Amino acid sequence: MFESRRCTIPDITGQEGTRERLMMAGEALMGRRGLGEVPLEEIAVRAQQRNKYAVQYHFESREGLAQAIMDVRFRRIEMRRGELRRVIDPDDLDAIFAAFLFPLAEQTDHMGNRSFARFLLQFIARDEPLKQIMHPVTAAQDTSPTVALFTLACAASGIDAGALYQRIQLFLPVPLRFLADQPGGLDQPVIPEGFPALIRMLTAALSVRV
Repeated sequence: MFESRRCTIPDITGQEGTRERLMMAGEALMGRRGLGEVPLEEIAVRAQQRNKYAVQYHFESREGLAQAIMDVRFRRIEMRRGELRRVIDPDDLDAIFAAFLFPLAEQTDHMGNRSFARFLLQFIARDEPLKQIMHPVTAAQDTSPTVALFTLACAASGIDAGALYQRIQLFLPVPLRFLADQPGGLDQPVIPEGFPALIRMLTAALSVRV
């Protein structure tokens, strides 16, 4: 459907420094065990830092690290959603939701693992969200390609914004779990087999009239 590109945190920042290593380590560990379950010292060790306070030095706190990961990843996700929005049929709901979800599938680590899908799944599945962390899309409402895709989806489906937003919140863990469960590896396709079919099923569920 679209040409897809695998993307790592250093690909986005253009650097491979200490901050990038800490973000990659934090994304991997917190994605597997929970945002609040991993000691910051363990993240520093995973990032090959001798200073056990490296996370606090570079990001001030656990929340600061999580915010940085979200900001960096969504910088690229928003860019890709903007690119895809310009080439889709605005009346094609499957294409709209593919433009929304494919950029999430493109976010991997250097080994091709979908560590950000696991991290984001942990973020949205918390019983008590980390209120200190601002979702990057929320902070850029007026100019966000995500918001533009959402507006297209409302128009194409005929469903009002409030109802569609609730449905997306309800169903978003499904594609994230699918991505998180996929095998890693640079030899694996960027868009996993079965993901387009899953999007078509989600489109049907999101757009059904009740």
